[in-house]
Amino acid sequence: MPSTKKKNEEKIIRLTDMTVVELVAKIGELTGKIQKQRLEIAVGRAKNIREVFHLRKQLARTKTVISLKNAVKSPSNQK
Repeated sequence: MPSTKKKNEEKIIRLTDMTVVELVAKIGELTGKIQKQRLEIAVGRAKNIREVFHLRKQLARTKTVISLKNAVKSPSNQK
């Protein structure tokens, strides 16, 4: 059974292998899941209320990878 740190590293590797277009699509997907999960929590149908927390973290990871990819494409003029 892999440790949680190794699992997180595997997720990051998978995200970095994706293209920016795929990552933007993933952001839309995660945003939709977060909205759906929040609605289920409000109605009382959600079984795992911590799921929103995990989805938000995944969304932040995805946005970070996009910003890193954009920084590599257009490096700033640093001296």
